[in-house]
Amino acid sequence: MANPVKVIEKLLDFEQKVADFIADGPSTGIQGYVRDRYRHRCRELANLPGWARALGVGRGPFTRVCEPYWADNGWDGPVNPGPPFTGGQCCDLTYNVSYTGLNISQEPISGTAQISGQILGSETRSNQPAQPTITSGVNRRLCNGQVDFIGLVNVFEGQETGFSITSVTPVSGVDDCGDPPDLPLQPGPNPPPDPGPLPGPEPFTDPRDPTGIPQIPIPPYDDPIFGPTPIETPDDESGGGGSPGGGDGLPGDPDATGDPAGGVGGGEPGQDVDFGEPPAGRVWVGCVVRAVVDPRIPDIPNSGPGNRVYASVIGNASLIYAGHRGTNVRVLSEFTELVRSSSAVVLEGCRVSALPGVQLTVRPISAVSCPDDPCEE
Repeated sequence: MANPVKVIEKLLDFEQKVADFIADGPSTGIQGYVRDRYRHRCRELANLPGWARALGVGRGPFTRVCEPYWADNGWDGPVNPGPPFTGGQCCDLTYNVSYTGLNISQEPISGTAQISGQILGSETRSNQPAQPTITSGVNRRLCNGQVDFIGLVNVFEGQETGFSITSVTPVSGVDDCGDPPDLPLQPGPNPPPDPGPLPGPEPFTDPRDPTGIPQIPIPPYDDPIFGPTPIETPDDESGGGGSPGGGDGLPGDPDATGDPAGGVGGGEPGQDVDFGEPPAGRVWVGCVVRAVVDPRIPDIPNSGPGNRVYASVIGNASLIYAGHRGTNVRVLSEFTELVRSSSAVVLEGCRVSALPGVQLTVRPISAVSCPDDPCEE
């Protein structure tokens, strides 16, 4: 069994790295885009109403990773309003539960009810379809575990209830069983500006790391989840990215690789990518098909990052020769190389098809031509 202390230390270290990235991460490129998306979420989190945080967000790591970003900008994160009332948690006592609310005439009322058992809190329930009213009251738990709802105030459906518990005191006995849980976090006195809705696809959980931080889709995209349009990343410009082959990330010498000639988005019909004319004194000899894949598509663990391999086929590709088309090759990895079958054939392009969530781009590869004799291959 892993050392629990070490596990907790690693989790806290990871949490701190995420917080540092949100607060001080790069402002440009994909990293800047991802940082800004997380910052947007932090601003949303700070402005969530209490009822939304009652669903389970706004506490623990969600708040902690945003705190440095809020602090750097002089903003307040969510604040803890404390418990709704004090005491009332002994199941073997009877309590005077004081409350306020509105009646059917929407006039303020107040009252006190004697209720036995642990006071869990207030609730409003609809009485439909029996009658067009709603009832506000108190939930209590007896010592045998039974939970009951005690109705106290009725109003018509659609009316305000204004119901709240103002105090809980024991009729007799010692009330020494603690307080109820804190209310949901509320926006602080100086929250960041509410950013409004964030366009584009929502963050999602990576199936390879279901307990990790949410993944954020990278633009541009047309489809609300996958997006069939090409996804440009920094190494599309620089030639880096850890792909197999030479220093520019592709096989052969630096002159061997052409510019991206085209590609296909997931779910689109297969595309014929025409290489055009090769550089002077060279001929096309093949291509490299690069896959940009939605993180929800599973890969083979530890196969990346140089050339990640996927658990199933994510697309296919075939070379296009003058007069015919070559054999289909299954695309199973981040980079797939296709090479012409013979120097006697004239290579003109490549056809690619991709599954939803996959974007394939094609770069042609050239070699020095041999005008007098066939090149040895």
